[in-house]
Amino acid sequence: MRELTIRLEGKEYGIKLENEFAKVVEKELQEQGMLENQIKAKDMLFMYLKKAQECFELQKKMQELIQRCENLSNM
Repeated sequence: MRELTIRLEGKEYGIKLENEFAKVVEKELQEQGMLENQIKAKDMLFMYLKKAQECFELQKKMQELIQRCENLSNM
């Protein structure tokens, strides 16, 4: 486990994440300049929505691949 500290709207939040996932989150936050600076709730919301959209798109692609595999196995 690894702890990251995020400053959101003047408050600090320590979050514990699994090591590999923590590296990914830390990298993303650093790229957005969100580890060193205060994060505004609006920016965090937009970041969340962006990730939610990415997740949605990946789920759609996975469903398409599953369907293709099922179609191939039915031939």
